[in-house]
Amino acid sequence: MHSNRLESILEIIERELSRFEDDFARILKSDVRLINKIGQYISKVKGKRIRPAIVLLSAKLFGEINEKIIHAASIVELLHTATLIHDDVVDKSNRRRGQKSVNNIWQNKTAVLMGDFLFSRSLVKLLDLEDKEVLSDISKTTEHLSSGELLQIEKSQDHNMTKSIYDDMIFYKTASLFATSCRIGARLMGTEKKYYNALYNYGRYLGMAFQIKDDLFDIKGRPESIGKPVGMDVKQNMLTLPVIHALETLSEQDRRKVKDILDRKEEIDEQVLAEYVKKSGGLKYCRERIDHYSAESRRALAIFKNNAVKDSLMALIDFNKNRKR
Repeated sequence: MHSNRLESILEIIERELSRFEDDFARILKSDVRLINKIGQYISKVKGKRIRPAIVLLSAKLFGEINEKIIHAASIVELLHTATLIHDDVVDKSNRRRGQKSVNNIWQNKTAVLMGDFLFSRSLVKLLDLEDKEVLSDISKTTEHLSSGELLQIEKSQDHNMTKSIYDDMIFYKTASLFATSCRIGARLMGTEKKYYNALYNYGRYLGMAFQIKDDLFDIKGRPESIGKPVGMDVKQNMLTLPVIHALETLSEQDRRKVKDILDRKEEIDEQVLAEYVKKSGGLKYCRERIDHYSAESRRALAIFKNNAVKDSLMALIDFNKNRKR
């Protein structure tokens, strides 16, 4: 039985994660001193490593992990890190993972170029895998990541974000990389289509639940615990699921008040907004959606025999539901 600590859940791939960390640090190196300096900072201020972890776990379901799998995990983390750096520039965020963001230290121009470097380096390393299907998976996912961010901006600007559009948006911007991480891990192990598609669905639904959990943090989290300012998304006029629910269910009078709060952007009163979300049942609704996607994620793993690796994949679902940051 796993505890809800991530370290305990990932203990089964502890050795492989160490190999990944070495590989990731090596891939970040360049002949350009500034790139190395930022790369060292990125390696030091690391996140949960969920995406590379699910690459490794999905592969380990089918046997011992080889160097191609380690490289695939690094490619996924390069893509994820690049999107975070670009997001911080777009969102004018000065904190990431509890530390100063790259754009805060080196300014926007350098941050954008570093994000571009990471995207480019991921594609170069992807070619080294010499796998056409994995190349296709990663290429489509890279397109999804950008499309999701642009869809969010578009619909937030015209105040036309619905729950259906929101689902599409969070698949593109978050869940697609979770899903692809799982599929390429299994694909590179040469497994059958039914298995890597089942893992794709596991990752997709886990990613959906993961993003909704982040939306809850944006409304009710504490900056010191989640590692970035609370209310950052709504201050950037990005409509998150709790706010969308409030706008769809509150009385006309309350909806006008919520829209008035949102129109203040940088001067948004997060506490007042959170009260309206709570009044609408938005927090409860989000928890229900997390439960729904978590159940779908578990269901996707039913095809696999019970073993320690499957236990870790299952434990990640509960980790997400209960995480505090």
